[in-house]
Amino acid sequence: MNTLLEQMKKTRAREFAQDEKVALRGVFQEIVLCGLARSGFFEKAALCGSTALRLCYGLDRFSDSLEFVTKKEGEMLSFDKYYPSVLKEAASFGVAVKRVDTGPAGFMNLQFNENGEDEKIQVLCRLIYQEKGKDGCEHRYRLLPVPYELCLLDAPTLLAETISSLLHQNSRRLKGTDLYDYIFQISRGSEVNLSGLQGMLEKDGRLSPQPCTIESVRDMLCGQFQTLDFKKLAAEVDPYIRDHAALQLWNADFFCKVTEKLQAVS
Repeated sequence: MNTLLEQMKKTRAREFAQDEKVALRGVFQEIVLCGLARSGFFEKAALCGSTALRLCYGLDRFSDSLEFVTKKEGEMLSFDKYYPSVLKEAASFGVAVKRVDTGPAGFMNLQFNENGEDEKIQVLCRLIYQEKGKDGCEHRYRLLPVPYELCLLDAPTLLAETISSLLHQNSRRLKGTDLYDYIFQISRGSEVNLSGLQGMLEKDGRLSPQPCTIESVRDMLCGQFQTLDFKKLAAEVDPYIRDHAALQLWNADFFCKVTEKLQAVS
């Protein structure tokens, strides 16, 4: 393996209590991000979700996929234009990659093969097409595998994204990782982008076109928490984290008390 990639893999392995394959997937994710950046992808889209929280805010768990949101409302962006740049970037580190998905333009499934080894590692990429609401973005510089500029949702909008997932109408689709990310963001003092959250909830039909207030968001969250199977959700996230004891606190009362700390961007 390329020396730089080997160093990156060792760093990722120390960060998470997981196997070598997970660490290597993290390295390949960063190659994808670098390739996308060099092709101008982040002029049109921003990284969002758990990987944005991990890379730029220190979230202590791994996420299997890379998720992006388009910057412009109604723009139907495709990965097709940017895939060659990812190929080129991977090749520069001696890594073979091919696109194996047959799905829509907003989806890309990449299969990496390092040094001709039999084992294949997949990196999933997904685009979310923005229809309503204005998302806040910021820019960060990443130094590995080579320096590049990354555009991602800012902290208040990432929190809005997490809360939107928590308030899904079908609570059975809610994931334990959403709850974990929520606690992480609140513990770091993140404030929520209410206008962004409003747009997300309206888009999915979960809110009538009236202004969100921080009080109404707290109430909606606490109502949702009363319906959840926290034992099942904690078991989902347990393999991805190091501090397993923290999950023992998970119940409706705990999350409602935490939600009292939720504040909106002034």
